[in-house]
Amino acid sequence: MMKTLQDQLQLLSSTLVTLSKQLEMIATHMNTISVSKEQFDFTEEKFKHQNAGNTNNLLALSENPFESAIPVLETVYDIIRRNRKGASVMDLREKTGFGPRQVSNAVYKLSQRGRIKSKGRGIYIKS
Repeated sequence: MMKTLQDQLQLLSSTLVTLSKQLEMIATHMNTISVSKEQFDFTEEKFKHQNAGNTNNLLALSENPFESAIPVLETVYDIIRRNRKGASVMDLREKTGFGPRQVSNAVYKLSQRGRIKSKGRGIYIKS
């Protein structure tokens, strides 16, 4: 019994040493990667300042500027807005190159916000 306990402790010790070495290698690698803080600085003030002169985006989609800057929503809305007879989901997928999930989510969000409405099954028009 004592022998198996010693064997298990020795195995645990060697595993911890291996993990420790791997963590040191990861830490060394992370130190070599230089990432500036500005690349990940997404404050609301900075966003408003960067997009102050941009009148082409759909700021009217919502009150939150972070939500209105989503390129998928902008692209899908522009295509629907330009088609007087309406745009089908297949048209949206072909013209945008987005996947079915992205188009579906964009259509759902735009309809929830009152920007588009359904003309028929799978056909959407500007509200």
